[in-house]
Amino acid sequence: MDNRLIARYLLEMARGMEYLDESPFRVQAYRKAAQSILETPVPVSEMVEQGRLSGIPGVGKGIASTIEAWVRDRDFSAVEELNARLPRGLDELLKIPGLGFKRIRALHTQLSVETLDDLQEAIRQGKLSGMRAFPRKFVDSLPRSLERVMSYRGKLLISAGLSRAEAMILQLASRGVKARATGQCRRFAEVIERIDILVECSGEDREKILDSLGEPHAVIRNDTVTVPPSAGGPVMELHLVPRERLSLRLLLTTGSDAHILALRKLASEMGAEIGEDEITLRGRPVSVSAEEDIYRLLGLQYLPPEVREGRDSELARARTNAVPALLEIGDIRGTIHNHTDRSDGVSSLPAMVRGAMERGYRWIGISDHSKSAYYAGGLDEEAVALQHREISALGGKLPEITIFRGIESDILADGSLDYPPEILRRFDFVIASIHSYMEMSRQAMTKRIIKALRNPFTTILAHPTGRLLLAREPYEVDMDAVLEEALKNRVAVELNANPMRLDLDWRLMDSFVTQGGIIAIGPDAHSVDGLDDMTYGVMIARKGFVTPQACLNTRDARDVKEWFCKT
Repeated sequence: MDNRLIARYLLEMARGMEYLDESPFRVQAYRKAAQSILETPVPVSEMVEQGRLSGIPGVGKGIASTIEAWVRDRDFSAVEELNARLPRGLDELLKIPGLGFKRIRALHTQLSVETLDDLQEAIRQGKLSGMRAFPRKFVDSLPRSLERVMSYRGKLLISAGLSRAEAMILQLASRGVKARATGQCRRFAEVIERIDILVECSGEDREKILDSLGEPHAVIRNDTVTVPPSAGGPVMELHLVPRERLSLRLLLTTGSDAHILALRKLASEMGAEIGEDEITLRGRPVSVSAEEDIYRLLGLQYLPPEVREGRDSELARARTNAVPALLEIGDIRGTIHNHTDRSDGVSSLPAMVRGAMERGYRWIGISDHSKSAYYAGGLDEEAVALQHREISALGGKLPEITIFRGIESDILADGSLDYPPEILRRFDFVIASIHSYMEMSRQAMTKRIIKALRNPFTTILAHPTGRLLLAREPYEVDMDAVLEEALKNRVAVELNANPMRLDLDWRLMDSFVTQGGIIAIGPDAHSVDGLDDMTYGVMIARKGFVTPQACLNTRDARDVKEWFCKT
Protein backbone atom coordinates (compact mmCIF):
# COMPACT_ATOMS: atom_id res chain seq x y z
CA MET A 1 0.00 0.00 0.00
CA ASP A 2 1.32 3.42 -0.87
CA ASN A 3 1.01 6.43 1.44
CA ARG A 4 -1.80 8.02 -0.54
CA LEU A 5 -4.01 4.93 -0.24
CA ILE A 6 -3.38 4.69 3.51
CA ALA A 7 -4.25 8.38 3.92
CA ARG A 8 -7.39 7.90 1.83
CA TYR A 9 -8.59 5.08 4.09
CA LEU A 10 -7.88 7.16 7.20
CA LEU A 11 -9.89 10.07 5.77
CA GLU A 12 -12.68 7.68 4.83
CA MET A 13 -12.78 6.45 8.42
CA ALA A 14 -12.76 10.01 9.72
CA ARG A 15 -15.76 10.87 7.58
CA GLY A 16 -17.61 7.76 8.76
CA MET A 17 -16.93 8.61 12.38
CA GLU A 18 -18.11 12.17 11.83
CA TYR A 19 -21.34 10.90 10.29
CA LEU A 20 -21.86 8.59 13.27
CA ASP A 21 -21.37 11.60 15.56
CA GLU A 22 -18.39 10.09 17.33
CA SER A 23 -15.91 12.18 19.32
CA PRO A 24 -14.69 15.15 17.24
CA PHE A 25 -11.27 14.65 18.81
CA ARG A 26 -11.11 11.13 17.39
CA VAL A 27 -12.26 12.35 13.98
CA GLN A 28 -9.59 15.06 13.98
CA ALA A 29 -6.95 12.55 15.08
CA TYR A 30 -7.59 10.42 12.00
CA ARG A 31 -7.47 13.48 9.76
CA LYS A 32 -4.21 14.67 11.28
CA ALA A 33 -2.72 11.21 10.87
CA ALA A 34 -3.72 11.21 7.20
CA GLN A 35 -2.10 14.62 6.75
CA SER A 36 1.14 13.44 8.36
CA ILE A 37 1.24 10.32 6.19
CA LEU A 38 0.77 12.37 3.02
CA GLU A 39 3.79 14.44 4.05
CA THR A 40 5.95 11.44 5.01
CA PRO A 41 8.64 10.96 2.33
CA VAL A 42 9.33 7.34 3.33
CA PRO A 43 6.83 4.59 2.35
CA VAL A 44 4.71 3.90 5.43
CA SER A 45 4.71 0.20 4.54
CA GLU A 46 8.48 0.19 5.15
CA MET A 47 8.02 1.96 8.49
CA VAL A 48 5.50 -0.70 9.50
CA GLU A 49 8.04 -3.46 8.86
CA GLN A 50 10.67 -1.50 10.80
CA GLY A 51 8.34 -0.80 13.71
CA ARG A 52 8.70 2.97 13.25
CA LEU A 53 5.07 4.05 12.84
CA SER A 54 5.15 5.85 16.19
CA GLY A 55 7.66 8.25 14.65
CA ILE A 56 4.97 9.76 12.42
CA PRO A 57 3.39 12.79 14.10
CA GLY A 58 -0.23 12.17 15.02
CA VAL A 59 -0.09 8.38 14.62
CA GLY A 60 -0.91 6.96 18.05
CA LYS A 61 -1.19 3.33 19.12
CA GLY A 62 -4.79 2.85 17.94
CA ILE A 63 -4.27 4.31 14.49
CA ALA A 64 -0.91 2.55 14.17
CA SER A 65 -2.57 -0.79 14.93
CA THR A 66 -5.18 -0.15 12.20
CA ILE A 67 -2.51 0.75 9.63
CA GLU A 68 -0.46 -2.32 10.53
CA ALA A 69 -3.51 -4.53 9.91
CA TRP A 70 -3.92 -2.97 6.46
CA VAL A 71 -0.28 -3.26 5.45
CA ARG A 72 0.73 -6.59 7.01
CA ASP A 73 -2.46 -8.63 6.93
CA ARG A 74 -4.54 -6.91 4.23
CA ASP A 75 -7.15 -6.77 6.99
CA PHE A 76 -9.59 -3.96 6.21
CA SER A 77 -12.24 -5.04 8.69
CA ALA A 78 -12.03 -1.71 10.56
CA VAL A 79 -13.04 0.18 7.40
CA GLU A 80 -15.61 -2.42 6.39
CA GLU A 81 -17.29 -2.50 9.80
CA LEU A 82 -17.48 1.28 9.89
CA ASN A 83 -18.90 1.51 6.36
CA ALA A 84 -21.50 -1.13 7.24
CA ARG A 85 -22.97 1.33 9.74
CA LEU A 86 -23.41 4.04 7.10
CA PRO A 87 -26.25 4.38 4.58
CA ARG A 88 -25.33 2.60 1.35
CA GLY A 89 -26.10 5.70 -0.70
CA LEU A 90 -24.43 8.25 1.59
CA ASP A 91 -22.43 9.88 -1.20
CA GLU A 92 -25.53 10.47 -3.33
CA LEU A 93 -27.61 11.63 -0.37
CA LEU A 94 -25.00 14.26 0.48
CA LYS A 95 -25.47 15.79 -2.98
CA ILE A 96 -29.00 16.90 -2.04
CA PRO A 97 -28.82 20.59 -1.02
CA GLY A 98 -29.58 20.92 2.66
CA LEU A 99 -29.04 17.24 3.50
CA GLY A 100 -26.13 17.10 5.89
CA PHE A 101 -25.00 14.38 8.25
CA LYS A 102 -27.57 15.30 10.91
CA ARG A 103 -30.58 15.06 8.62
CA ILE A 104 -29.31 11.91 6.90
CA ARG A 105 -28.81 10.28 10.32
CA ALA A 106 -32.42 11.09 11.18
CA LEU A 107 -33.63 9.59 7.90
CA HIS A 108 -31.49 6.50 8.41
CA THR A 109 -32.37 5.81 12.03
CA GLN A 110 -36.06 6.77 11.94
CA LEU A 111 -37.10 5.74 8.42
CA SER A 112 -34.33 3.27 7.39
CA VAL A 113 -33.50 5.47 4.39
CA GLU A 114 -30.33 4.15 2.76
CA THR A 115 -30.49 5.56 -0.78
CA LEU A 116 -32.04 8.26 -2.93
CA ASP A 117 -34.65 5.74 -4.04
CA ASP A 118 -35.55 5.08 -0.39
CA LEU A 119 -35.87 8.81 0.21
CA GLN A 120 -38.04 9.25 -2.86
CA GLU A 121 -40.40 6.53 -1.63
CA ALA A 122 -40.48 8.00 1.89
CA ILE A 123 -41.47 11.39 0.45
CA ARG A 124 -44.16 9.76 -1.73
CA GLN A 125 -45.64 8.12 1.35
CA GLY A 126 -45.50 11.37 3.36
CA LYS A 127 -43.20 9.87 6.00
CA LEU A 128 -41.15 13.06 6.41
CA SER A 129 -44.17 14.98 7.63
CA GLY A 130 -43.72 15.97 11.24
CA MET A 131 -40.00 15.17 11.46
CA ARG A 132 -38.37 17.99 13.44
CA ALA A 133 -35.40 18.46 11.11
CA PHE A 134 -37.58 18.60 8.00
CA PRO A 135 -39.71 21.76 7.71
CA ARG A 136 -42.48 21.79 5.11
CA LYS A 137 -40.67 24.17 2.73
CA PHE A 138 -37.57 21.96 2.68
CA VAL A 139 -39.59 18.78 2.13
CA ASP A 140 -41.44 20.44 -0.76
CA SER A 141 -38.10 21.22 -2.43
CA LEU A 142 -36.78 17.67 -2.16
CA PRO A 143 -38.50 16.04 -5.18
CA ARG A 144 -36.89 18.50 -7.59
CA SER A 145 -33.49 18.09 -5.91
CA LEU A 146 -33.85 14.32 -6.04
CA GLU A 147 -34.67 14.41 -9.74
CA ARG A 148 -31.58 16.51 -10.46
CA VAL A 149 -29.20 14.32 -8.45
CA MET A 150 -30.63 11.13 -9.98
CA SER A 151 -29.91 12.61 -13.40
CA TYR A 152 -26.20 12.44 -12.49
CA ARG A 153 -26.29 8.64 -12.45
CA GLY A 154 -24.34 6.92 -15.18
CA LYS A 155 -21.97 9.87 -15.50
CA LEU A 156 -18.43 10.40 -14.28
CA LEU A 157 -16.15 13.34 -13.66
CA ILE A 158 -13.33 13.65 -16.18
CA SER A 159 -10.80 12.28 -13.67
CA ALA A 160 -12.78 9.08 -13.07
CA GLY A 161 -13.73 8.68 -16.73
CA LEU A 162 -10.15 8.94 -17.94
CA SER A 163 -9.04 6.56 -15.20
CA ARG A 164 -11.53 3.89 -16.33
CA ALA A 165 -10.56 4.36 -19.96
CA GLU A 166 -6.88 4.00 -19.10
CA ALA A 167 -7.56 0.86 -17.06
CA MET A 168 -9.30 -0.74 -20.05
CA ILE A 169 -6.50 0.27 -22.42
CA LEU A 170 -3.92 -1.28 -20.09
CA GLN A 171 -6.05 -4.42 -19.73
CA LEU A 172 -6.16 -4.81 -23.51
CA ALA A 173 -2.44 -4.04 -23.83
CA SER A 174 -1.67 -6.89 -21.45
CA ARG A 175 -3.15 -9.19 -24.09
CA GLY A 176 -1.19 -7.55 -26.91
CA VAL A 177 -4.12 -5.45 -28.19
CA LYS A 178 -3.53 -1.80 -29.14
CA ALA A 179 -6.20 0.66 -28.08
CA ARG A 180 -6.70 4.35 -27.36
CA ALA A 181 -9.35 6.59 -25.87
CA THR A 182 -11.67 8.46 -28.19
CA GLY A 183 -15.02 10.25 -27.93
CA GLN A 184 -15.63 12.39 -24.85
CA CYS A 185 -12.49 11.05 -23.17
CA ARG A 186 -10.31 12.25 -26.04
CA ARG A 187 -12.15 15.59 -26.18
CA PHE A 188 -11.65 15.93 -22.40
CA ALA A 189 -15.32 16.55 -21.67
CA GLU A 190 -15.80 17.74 -18.10
CA VAL A 191 -18.47 15.06 -17.56
CA ILE A 192 -18.15 11.67 -19.22
CA GLU A 193 -21.44 10.06 -20.26
CA ARG A 194 -19.93 7.28 -22.39
CA ILE A 195 -16.42 5.85 -22.53
CA ASP A 196 -15.29 5.12 -26.08
CA ILE A 197 -12.19 3.07 -26.86
CA LEU A 198 -10.80 2.62 -30.37
CA VAL A 199 -9.29 -0.86 -30.72
CA GLU A 200 -6.98 -1.91 -33.52
CA CYS A 201 -8.39 -5.27 -34.50
CA SER A 202 -8.10 -7.84 -37.23
CA GLY A 203 -10.76 -10.53 -37.65
CA GLU A 204 -8.94 -13.12 -35.58
CA ASP A 205 -8.52 -10.69 -32.64
CA ARG A 206 -12.19 -10.44 -31.83
CA GLU A 207 -12.38 -13.46 -29.54
CA LYS A 208 -9.12 -12.51 -27.83
CA ILE A 209 -10.54 -9.09 -27.08
CA LEU A 210 -13.76 -10.51 -25.66
CA ASP A 211 -11.78 -12.95 -23.51
CA SER A 212 -9.53 -10.17 -22.20
CA LEU A 213 -12.52 -8.16 -20.99
CA GLY A 214 -13.54 -10.73 -18.41
CA GLU A 215 -17.06 -9.31 -18.71
CA PRO A 216 -19.74 -11.98 -19.29
CA HIS A 217 -22.40 -9.39 -20.08
CA ALA A 218 -20.47 -7.63 -22.85
CA VAL A 219 -22.43 -7.51 -26.11
CA ILE A 220 -20.83 -7.45 -29.57
CA ARG A 221 -22.78 -6.02 -32.50
CA ASN A 222 -21.10 -5.47 -35.84
CA ASP A 223 -17.79 -3.79 -34.93
CA THR A 224 -18.74 -2.51 -31.48
CA VAL A 225 -18.42 -4.23 -28.12
CA THR A 226 -20.67 -2.72 -25.46
CA VAL A 227 -19.61 -3.20 -21.84
CA PRO A 228 -22.52 -2.52 -19.45
CA PRO A 229 -22.19 0.12 -16.73
CA SER A 230 -20.43 -0.75 -13.49
CA ALA A 231 -20.27 1.01 -10.12
CA GLY A 232 -22.60 3.76 -11.25
CA GLY A 233 -20.49 4.66 -14.26
CA PRO A 234 -21.38 5.02 -17.93
CA VAL A 235 -21.52 2.47 -20.70
CA MET A 236 -18.19 1.65 -22.34
CA GLU A 237 -18.00 0.99 -26.07
CA LEU A 238 -15.04 -0.62 -27.79
CA HIS A 239 -14.88 0.16 -31.50
CA LEU A 240 -13.05 -2.64 -33.35
CA VAL A 241 -11.28 -1.20 -36.38
CA PRO A 242 -8.74 -2.64 -38.84
CA ARG A 243 -5.47 -0.72 -39.01
CA GLU A 244 -6.13 0.77 -42.46
CA ARG A 245 -9.28 2.55 -41.22
CA LEU A 246 -7.98 3.76 -37.86
CA SER A 247 -7.47 7.42 -38.82
CA LEU A 248 -10.95 7.81 -40.28
CA ARG A 249 -12.66 6.08 -37.37
CA LEU A 250 -10.58 8.08 -34.90
CA LEU A 251 -11.88 11.26 -36.49
CA LEU A 252 -15.49 10.05 -36.55
CA THR A 253 -15.52 8.79 -32.96
CA THR A 254 -13.68 11.79 -31.50
CA GLY A 255 -15.75 14.74 -32.69
CA SER A 256 -19.16 15.62 -31.32
CA ASP A 257 -22.14 14.84 -33.54
CA ALA A 258 -22.35 18.54 -34.46
CA HIS A 259 -18.67 18.70 -35.43
CA ILE A 260 -18.86 15.58 -37.63
CA LEU A 261 -22.05 16.85 -39.26
CA ALA A 262 -20.29 20.14 -40.11
CA LEU A 263 -17.35 18.26 -41.63
CA ARG A 264 -19.64 16.07 -43.71
CA LYS A 265 -21.60 19.08 -44.92
CA LEU A 266 -18.41 20.83 -45.98
CA ALA A 267 -17.21 17.66 -47.71
CA SER A 268 -20.47 17.37 -49.62
CA GLU A 269 -20.14 20.96 -50.87
CA MET A 270 -16.82 20.08 -52.49
CA GLY A 271 -17.91 16.78 -53.98
CA ALA A 272 -16.51 14.54 -51.25
CA GLU A 273 -18.17 12.12 -48.87
CA ILE A 274 -17.04 11.05 -45.41
CA GLY A 275 -18.43 7.57 -44.86
CA GLU A 276 -18.01 5.20 -41.95
CA ASP A 277 -15.38 3.13 -43.75
CA GLU A 278 -13.89 5.39 -46.41
CA ILE A 279 -13.64 8.90 -47.81
CA THR A 280 -14.39 9.52 -51.47
CA LEU A 281 -13.77 12.54 -53.67
CA ARG A 282 -15.92 12.70 -56.82
CA GLY A 283 -16.68 9.03 -56.35
CA ARG A 284 -13.09 7.84 -55.96
CA PRO A 285 -11.65 6.55 -52.67
CA VAL A 286 -9.11 8.82 -50.97
CA SER A 287 -6.29 7.31 -48.93
CA VAL A 288 -5.69 8.90 -45.52
CA SER A 289 -3.01 7.95 -43.01
CA ALA A 290 -3.75 10.53 -40.33
CA GLU A 291 -6.53 12.87 -39.21
CA GLU A 292 -4.50 15.80 -40.54
CA ASP A 293 -4.95 14.39 -44.05
CA ILE A 294 -8.74 14.61 -43.71
CA TYR A 295 -8.73 18.22 -42.55
CA ARG A 296 -6.27 19.08 -45.32
CA LEU A 297 -8.53 17.44 -47.91
CA LEU A 298 -11.34 19.71 -46.73
CA GLY A 299 -9.15 22.81 -46.95
CA LEU A 300 -9.01 23.14 -43.17
CA GLN A 301 -6.28 23.68 -40.64
CA TYR A 302 -6.00 20.75 -38.24
CA LEU A 303 -8.22 21.08 -35.18
CA PRO A 304 -6.98 19.54 -31.91
CA PRO A 305 -9.34 16.88 -30.49
CA GLU A 306 -10.33 18.98 -27.47
CA VAL A 307 -12.03 21.70 -29.53
CA ARG A 308 -14.15 19.49 -31.80
CA GLU A 309 -17.47 20.36 -30.15
CA GLY A 310 -19.43 21.75 -33.09
CA ARG A 311 -19.10 25.48 -32.43
CA ASP A 312 -19.23 27.76 -35.47
CA SER A 313 -15.90 29.26 -34.40
CA GLU A 314 -14.09 25.94 -34.89
CA LEU A 315 -14.44 25.66 -38.66
CA ALA A 316 -14.31 29.45 -39.05
CA ARG A 317 -10.82 29.40 -37.56
CA ALA A 318 -9.77 26.30 -39.46
CA ARG A 319 -10.88 27.80 -42.81
CA THR A 320 -8.66 30.85 -42.31
CA ASN A 321 -5.69 29.07 -40.75
CA ALA A 322 -6.42 30.91 -37.50
CA VAL A 323 -6.31 28.01 -35.02
CA PRO A 324 -3.77 29.23 -32.43
CA ALA A 325 -1.12 27.19 -30.65
CA LEU A 326 -3.07 26.16 -27.56
CA LEU A 327 -1.84 26.02 -23.99
CA GLU A 328 0.15 22.91 -23.03
CA ILE A 329 1.12 21.53 -19.65
CA GLY A 330 4.76 22.27 -20.43
CA ASP A 331 3.95 25.99 -20.63
CA ILE A 332 2.97 26.17 -16.95
CA ARG A 333 5.52 27.94 -14.73
CA GLY A 334 3.54 28.44 -11.56
CA THR A 335 0.46 27.47 -9.60
CA ILE A 336 -2.07 29.70 -7.87
CA HIS A 337 -4.99 29.03 -5.49
CA ASN A 338 -3.42 26.59 -3.08
CA HIS A 339 -4.44 25.90 0.52
CA THR A 340 -2.41 24.71 3.50
CA ASP A 341 -3.26 23.22 6.86
CA ARG A 342 -3.61 26.76 8.19
CA SER A 343 -7.19 26.60 6.88
CA ASP A 344 -8.82 23.50 5.38
CA GLY A 345 -5.83 21.99 3.59
CA VAL A 346 -4.16 18.80 4.79
CA SER A 347 -0.56 19.63 3.83
CA SER A 348 1.75 22.14 5.47
CA LEU A 349 3.17 25.24 3.82
CA PRO A 350 6.66 23.69 3.38
CA ALA A 351 5.11 20.52 1.91
CA MET A 352 3.03 22.50 -0.61
CA VAL A 353 6.00 24.62 -1.67
CA ARG A 354 8.30 21.65 -2.09
CA GLY A 355 5.54 19.84 -3.96
CA ALA A 356 5.41 22.75 -6.40
CA MET A 357 9.19 22.62 -6.82
CA GLU A 358 9.08 18.89 -7.50
CA ARG A 359 6.64 19.60 -10.33
CA GLY A 360 9.02 22.09 -11.89
CA TYR A 361 7.16 25.26 -10.90
CA ARG A 362 9.07 28.50 -10.36
CA TRP A 363 6.40 30.15 -8.23
CA ILE A 364 3.43 29.25 -6.07
CA GLY A 365 0.54 31.31 -4.73
CA ILE A 366 -0.65 30.40 -1.23
CA SER A 367 -4.27 31.37 -0.64
CA ASP A 368 -5.92 30.00 2.47
CA HIS A 369 -9.49 30.90 3.36
CA SER A 370 -10.39 34.27 4.90
CA LYS A 371 -11.84 34.67 8.36
CA SER A 372 -15.53 34.60 7.38
CA ALA A 373 -15.02 31.03 6.14
CA TYR A 374 -15.01 29.81 9.76
CA TYR A 375 -16.22 26.38 8.57
CA ALA A 376 -12.96 26.02 6.64
CA GLY A 377 -10.63 27.31 9.34
CA GLY A 378 -10.45 30.79 7.83
CA LEU A 379 -7.53 32.95 8.94
CA ASP A 380 -8.10 35.87 11.28
CA GLU A 381 -5.75 38.86 11.20
CA GLU A 382 -3.31 37.31 13.66
CA ALA A 383 -3.15 34.07 11.67
CA VAL A 384 -2.53 36.06 8.49
CA ALA A 385 0.45 37.81 10.07
CA LEU A 386 1.81 34.48 11.33
CA GLN A 387 1.52 32.86 7.90
CA HIS A 388 3.24 35.79 6.23
CA ARG A 389 6.18 35.41 8.63
CA GLU A 390 6.31 31.69 7.81
CA ILE A 391 6.30 32.44 4.07
CA SER A 392 9.12 34.97 4.46
CA ALA A 393 11.21 32.52 6.47
CA LEU A 394 10.61 29.65 4.05
CA GLY A 395 11.31 31.88 1.06
CA GLY A 396 14.71 32.68 2.52
CA LYS A 397 15.53 28.97 2.65
CA LEU A 398 14.21 28.19 -0.84
CA PRO A 399 15.44 30.89 -3.22
CA GLU A 400 14.70 28.65 -6.23
CA ILE A 401 10.97 29.34 -5.96
CA THR A 402 8.94 32.50 -5.34
CA ILE A 403 6.16 32.17 -2.76
CA PHE A 404 3.37 34.71 -3.21
CA ARG A 405 1.27 35.69 -0.20
CA GLY A 406 -2.38 35.45 -1.11
CA ILE A 407 -5.81 34.88 0.36
CA GLU A 408 -9.06 33.41 -0.86
CA SER A 409 -11.31 36.16 0.38
CA ASP A 410 -15.01 35.48 0.68
CA ILE A 411 -17.27 37.80 -1.27
CA LEU A 412 -19.73 38.78 1.42
CA ALA A 413 -23.47 39.04 0.80
CA ASP A 414 -23.23 42.76 -0.01
CA GLY A 415 -20.34 42.26 -2.46
CA SER A 416 -17.60 43.53 -0.17
CA LEU A 417 -14.49 41.47 0.52
CA ASP A 418 -13.56 39.86 3.80
CA TYR A 419 -11.03 42.01 5.77
CA PRO A 420 -10.65 45.79 5.74
CA PRO A 421 -8.32 47.52 3.23
CA GLU A 422 -5.41 47.72 5.67
CA ILE A 423 -5.33 43.90 5.82
CA LEU A 424 -6.03 43.27 2.11
CA ARG A 425 -3.09 45.43 1.06
CA ARG A 426 -0.70 43.08 2.88
CA PHE A 427 -1.31 40.34 0.31
CA ASP A 428 0.47 39.97 -3.02
CA PHE A 429 -2.84 38.86 -4.54
CA VAL A 430 -6.46 38.43 -3.50
CA ILE A 431 -8.71 35.70 -4.86
CA ALA A 432 -12.36 36.70 -4.51
CA SER A 433 -14.87 33.87 -4.30
CA ILE A 434 -18.37 32.98 -3.16
CA HIS A 435 -19.01 30.24 -0.61
CA SER A 436 -22.29 31.37 0.93
CA TYR A 437 -25.67 32.95 0.14
CA MET A 438 -25.86 31.11 -3.17
CA GLU A 439 -29.65 31.29 -3.44
CA MET A 440 -29.70 34.95 -4.48
CA SER A 441 -31.63 36.09 -7.53
CA ARG A 442 -29.74 36.40 -10.80
CA GLN A 443 -29.78 40.19 -10.57
CA ALA A 444 -28.63 40.31 -6.94
CA MET A 445 -25.84 37.74 -7.47
CA THR A 446 -24.57 39.57 -10.56
CA LYS A 447 -24.56 42.89 -8.69
CA ARG A 448 -22.73 41.26 -5.77
CA ILE A 449 -19.94 39.83 -7.95
CA ILE A 450 -19.56 43.02 -9.98
CA LYS A 451 -19.04 44.99 -6.77
CA ALA A 452 -16.27 42.58 -5.78
CA LEU A 453 -14.65 42.91 -9.22
CA ARG A 454 -14.57 46.67 -8.79
CA ASN A 455 -12.73 46.35 -5.50
CA PRO A 456 -9.14 47.51 -6.23
CA PHE A 457 -7.72 44.64 -4.18
CA THR A 458 -9.39 41.88 -6.22
CA THR A 459 -6.82 40.10 -8.40
CA ILE A 460 -8.66 36.92 -9.45
CA LEU A 461 -12.32 35.84 -9.46
CA ALA A 462 -12.42 32.19 -8.41
CA HIS A 463 -14.84 29.41 -9.48
CA PRO A 464 -17.17 32.10 -10.84
CA THR A 465 -20.40 30.06 -11.18
CA GLY A 466 -20.07 28.03 -7.96
CA ARG A 467 -20.92 24.75 -9.65
CA LEU A 468 -19.88 21.34 -8.38
CA LEU A 469 -20.14 18.93 -11.29
CA LEU A 470 -22.53 16.04 -10.64
CA ALA A 471 -23.29 17.55 -7.24
CA ARG A 472 -24.42 21.19 -7.34
CA GLU A 473 -25.83 23.36 -10.09
CA PRO A 474 -24.35 26.82 -10.79
CA TYR A 475 -25.96 29.71 -9.00
CA GLU A 476 -28.00 32.19 -11.03
CA VAL A 477 -25.69 34.87 -12.45
CA ASP A 478 -25.24 36.89 -15.65
CA MET A 479 -21.80 35.64 -16.69
CA ASP A 480 -21.63 37.90 -19.74
CA ALA A 481 -21.89 40.93 -17.45
CA VAL A 482 -19.41 39.41 -14.97
CA LEU A 483 -16.79 38.70 -17.64
CA GLU A 484 -17.24 42.16 -19.15
CA GLU A 485 -16.60 43.68 -15.72
CA ALA A 486 -13.54 41.48 -15.20
CA LEU A 487 -12.12 42.82 -18.47
CA LYS A 488 -12.79 46.42 -17.46
CA ASN A 489 -11.11 46.01 -14.06
CA ARG A 490 -8.22 43.84 -15.25
CA VAL A 491 -9.23 40.95 -13.01
CA ALA A 492 -8.19 37.45 -14.05
CA VAL A 493 -10.89 34.78 -14.05
CA GLU A 494 -10.02 31.44 -12.57
CA LEU A 495 -10.36 28.14 -14.31
CA ASN A 496 -10.64 26.08 -11.17
CA ALA A 497 -8.91 22.82 -12.10
CA ASN A 498 -10.45 20.61 -9.44
CA PRO A 499 -12.32 17.94 -11.46
CA MET A 500 -15.48 18.67 -9.44
CA ARG A 501 -15.46 22.30 -10.55
CA LEU A 502 -13.65 23.02 -13.87
CA ASP A 503 -15.15 26.47 -13.54
CA LEU A 504 -14.98 28.85 -15.56
CA ASP A 505 -16.93 26.81 -18.11
CA TRP A 506 -14.87 26.33 -21.30
CA ARG A 507 -17.79 27.56 -23.40
CA LEU A 508 -17.26 31.06 -22.00
CA MET A 509 -13.48 31.24 -22.39
CA ASP A 510 -13.03 31.79 -26.13
CA SER A 511 -14.79 35.16 -26.25
CA PHE A 512 -13.21 36.27 -22.96
CA VAL A 513 -9.60 35.61 -23.94
CA THR A 514 -10.16 36.92 -27.48
CA GLN A 515 -11.04 40.27 -25.88
CA GLY A 516 -7.84 40.22 -23.82
CA GLY A 517 -9.06 38.41 -20.72
CA ILE A 518 -6.61 36.45 -18.57
CA ILE A 519 -7.30 32.93 -17.31
CA ALA A 520 -5.66 31.85 -14.05
CA ILE A 521 -5.63 28.08 -13.66
CA GLY A 522 -5.99 27.22 -9.98
CA PRO A 523 -5.81 23.61 -8.84
CA ASP A 524 -7.56 24.67 -5.61
CA ALA A 525 -5.11 22.25 -4.06
CA HIS A 526 -5.75 21.22 -0.47
CA SER A 527 -2.87 18.74 -0.45
CA VAL A 528 0.36 18.17 -2.34
CA ASP A 529 -1.38 15.63 -4.59
CA GLY A 530 -3.99 18.27 -5.38
CA LEU A 531 -1.35 20.23 -7.28
CA ASP A 532 -1.63 17.60 -10.01
CA ASP A 533 -5.14 18.80 -10.87
CA MET A 534 -3.38 21.43 -12.96
CA THR A 535 -3.47 18.81 -15.73
CA TYR A 536 -7.27 18.93 -15.86
CA GLY A 537 -7.15 22.70 -15.95
CA VAL A 538 -4.93 22.66 -19.02
CA MET A 539 -7.23 20.12 -20.70
CA ILE A 540 -10.26 22.36 -20.20
CA ALA A 541 -8.37 25.54 -21.12
CA ARG A 542 -7.51 23.99 -24.47
CA LYS A 543 -11.21 23.36 -25.10
CA GLY A 544 -11.73 27.10 -24.62
CA PHE A 545 -9.02 28.03 -27.15
CA VAL A 546 -6.81 29.42 -24.38
CA THR A 547 -3.27 30.20 -25.54
CA PRO A 548 -0.13 30.47 -23.38
CA GLN A 549 -0.34 34.24 -23.71
CA ALA A 550 -3.85 34.28 -22.20
CA CYS A 551 -2.88 32.21 -19.14
CA LEU A 552 -1.39 33.77 -16.01
CA ASN A 553 0.37 30.54 -15.06
CA THR A 554 2.74 30.70 -18.04
CA ARG A 555 4.44 33.89 -16.84
CA ASP A 556 7.61 34.00 -14.79
CA ALA A 557 7.51 35.21 -11.20
CA ARG A 558 8.62 38.76 -12.03
CA ASP A 559 5.89 39.20 -14.65
CA VAL A 560 3.29 37.71 -12.31
CA LYS A 561 4.29 40.13 -9.54
CA GLU A 562 3.98 43.06 -11.92
CA TRP A 563 0.59 41.80 -13.08
CA PHE A 564 -0.60 41.53 -9.48
CA CYS A 565 0.16 45.22 -9.09
CA LYS A 566 -2.15 45.95 -12.06
CA THR A 567 0.47 48.14 -13.69
